Amino acid sequence: MSAVLLPIQPPMITGYVHHGHVLSILAHYPESSDWFYSNYIQLYCHRNFKDSSVPFNFFIYDELIYEADKQRYTTGLSHYLNSIPWLSAEKISRQRILQMGRDCVSFLKECIHAECYIFTYIDEFFIPHTPFYQKNRFAHQVLIFGYDDEAGTFQVADFIQDRNQTKYTQFDVPYEHMAQGFSQVELAGEHRQYTYLLRYRPHTVYPFDLQHACRQLSAYVNSGNSYHDMRNMQPPIELAFGMESYSCLENYLEQLRQDRIAFDVRPFHIMWEHKTCMQARLDHLITRLGLEDLRDVAAEYTQVEKGMRTVRLMLMMYQQNQDPALISKMIATLQDTAPLEQSLLERMLAVMSSSDAQLKGGIR
Repeated sequence: MSAVLLPIQPPMITGYVHHGHVLSILAHYPESSDWFYSNYIQLYCHRNFKDSSVPFNFFIYDELIYEADKQRYTTGLSHYLNSIPWLSAEKISRQRILQMGRDCVSFLKECIHAECYIFTYIDEFFIPHTPFYQKNRFAHQVLIFGYDDEAGTFQVADFIQDRNQTKYTQFDVPYEHMAQGFSQVELAGEHRQYTYLLRYRPHTVYPFDLQHACRQLSAYVNSGNSYHDMRNMQPPIELAFGMESYSCLENYLEQLRQDRIAFDVRPFHIMWEHKTCMQARLDHLITRLGLEDLRDVAAEYTQVEKGMRTVRLMLMMYQQNQDPALISKMIATLQDTAPLEQSLLERMLAVMSSSDAQLKGGIR
């Protein structure tokens, strides 16, 4: 076959590529929406943003790995990928692939032909359109989801540089560039030495888990440490969770004002995406589960999403003009938005908990 293109759609979360890659696959399959809205509720944050390469993130039971050489944490992929019921994840070491005695282009094409999406690290120095092309060596995760022999290209999802902005999108990569990026990438850490083959599981059954969603929402509202549920994997790590993430963002902005920390829009982008997901979740609960009592909450929650969208935009303005007045406005907006979200999510939790109790009692 001269061309194969596996389906993907724009994902709801793009702040970090490991979410974007997975959710771009699932977005094509509306039957997976109940699983998505049953999860992606809790947030966690390293209070010192310098302690992790992923300092602020959705909590999806990801494994945190300590990199001793860099004295910071990073996020492992294996547990996250294996926790997604709609995908099967096969892990293959890069060394094994390179030692097969075959060129990586043929290997990648065969995987795609077998309906496997490829989640792997490449060196973006060799990849056109990326922010690092022909500038710096940079190992990054990409999703390869198609190929075209006539054009001699792979279809890839990742961040690209477009009109002075970095955005998550789809683009073509010539075979020779992908071969260089795949074979010449330098990776530190055992957890980065793997390529993952992701295959969609079409017969998965996962109805909306109201009890699980209530537990997560309660943990978010009460800033509960959700890593206590992962004691089988690692000791609980003392991070900030849920509503406490607001004060973490305030502290980050204070450090930014004093030029004591590097600029990083990702935590604010994730915080905003958390609100867009929560807004969509409210709509899903109303239309899918018939929780009509949530309509007022959904209407008012638009102000929470608007508040975090405004903070994110102001932060990007600050990157351009370094106006300290913007920092004060961002902190004030966070302080106004936090109690509003706290109140609305408590009301949301009360409705969901009541509906869960009724379902258990056989009322519905």
